[in-house]
Amino acid sequence: MLDESNVESFNSNYKVKPVLRSKIDISSLKKAVADGTIDAICSDHSPQDIESKEVGVRFCSAWCYWL
Repeated sequence: MLDESNVESFNSNYKVKPVLRSKIDISSLKKAVADGTIDAICSDHSPQDIESKEVGVRFCSAWCYWL
């Protein structure tokens, strides 16, 4: 499963919204699904044009919330 560490390489393939979360967040989400706290998970898969995925400072400011 992808997590926020993938973004550190600045590979624009990991430039997604919602942003990738930490391994702790992912573990908590899995537990919540397993115990029934969360019934469903969904996502909006909207393709982006290549200009939106260019790597650089704009990439960091929009997707590297932990910087």
